[in-house]
Amino acid sequence: ISVRTRELCNEQTRLFHDEIRPELERNGIRILPWSDLTADERFSLAE
Repeated sequence: ISVRTRELCNEQTRLFHDEIRPELERNGIRILPWSDLTADERFSLAE
């Protein structure tokens, strides 16, 4: 079970980085690290 779980997690990570995230960015959606946000953006998201 653990081997298959690891394979699935690796595939999920690959799909996100290679396919999903680039497609989101092409559509104007960026996922930023918390540290890249301004204080106002952090406050807004924390509410």
